[in-house]
Amino acid sequence: MPFVTLAAMAAAQLFVPRPGPGHIPPPASTGTRSLLSWTPADVRCDQGVATGQALRRPLAHMYWGPPPSPNSSPASSSSSARDPGLRPGVLRFDIDDTGRPLSIRREGVSAPYAPDLAPALAASRFADGGKRTGCTITYTPRVTPLDQAPVADLIAYTLSRESGPLPQEGWARTRREGNCDTRPVPQPLLRALPDFRKLPATPGVKDWAMVDYEIDAEGQPRQASVTHGTGNKALDQAAITAVEQSRFTAGARTGCRYPYWMAPATIAAPPAPAPGDLAPAGASCARPYPYATAPRLTYPVAYNRRQIEGWAIVSFDVAPWGDIGNVKVLAAQPAEDFGTHAVQLMRTARFQPSAAGRSGCVERVNFVTGPNGTPEPTAPLPPPPEH
Repeated sequence: MPFVTLAAMAAAQLFVPRPGPGHIPPPASTGTRSLLSWTPADVRCDQGVATGQALRRPLAHMYWGPPPSPNSSPASSSSSARDPGLRPGVLRFDIDDTGRPLSIRREGVSAPYAPDLAPALAASRFADGGKRTGCTITYTPRVTPLDQAPVADLIAYTLSRESGPLPQEGWARTRREGNCDTRPVPQPLLRALPDFRKLPATPGVKDWAMVDYEIDAEGQPRQASVTHGTGNKALDQAAITAVEQSRFTAGARTGCRYPYWMAPATIAAPPAPAPGDLAPAGASCARPYPYATAPRLTYPVAYNRRQIEGWAIVSFDVAPWGDIGNVKVLAAQPAEDFGTHAVQLMRTARFQPSAAGRSGCVERVNFVTGPNGTPEPTAPLPPPPEH
């Protein structure tokens, strides 16, 4: 049976040469901002506690409110009352016999600060132990002033920039002591890059490596080492080699720093039933469907970022004049977000007018990351803007 296929192409990141080898912060900004992160609790299922093999961390956000007082808890009741986005978020889901979370649905999750909770869980894996149902996980928000946030978390934020660029005070903490950013900054004569396509990518995770190094009087990098990153050993070694092979204008410098990142490996969608298997009783909607306006196909951004594929099967009715209504989700995997998104895009479609209209139409929407199910090319982390 035909179905709609949604192909979302992950945008290729282009390498932009930096003006110098240091970690230059952007212009100063105004306002009080903190880093908002999420801490997961134990996963409990009907069959007991589930052990995670790889429980992925949700991406952090910039928080615009005042930071909590030193004596307050990470998500105190007073903070939650001022801002509902600081309340703990609960996800409910099942686990299949391979340890993969499925049927992920939100409960009490505040969208403004938590778009990555469900995708992060969808990228996680649990120990094999048979199918488990009725699982829950609670994420507690933690607000940390930028001058106290871990440097690695600040660097990681620059890869996602979930809620705008990292403010000046955050960039200042990611810099090393030394003169690598002193003007005139050394110019790259040769910026070597790893062969990213030969490196193993992590499913659902953007791996990165921050390389610290010095430059000798002849412009050759020395003492290169990875000081922060996601722990992808192949990327770490390739990044060190790339820095060592780079060359800069002459002049000894200290405190240099350069990051590299690579796109996640694709997480394929779980098997999907045939749309006809879920057709409502008494449906009167013969194929082929005469679309006058095809669905406007877009991809859930948070899942595209992690290269997570999915699908949704929806039913709908069609008025004689062609408008689509009564759109319902019949099934969606690996998360209900794919069903919600499928409903939105099906409402952008329109059928050709007919004498009696149609009822019980069923369509499957496939969310895929590329023509061959592979991520787009990878590249170094784009540099921060120069001041």
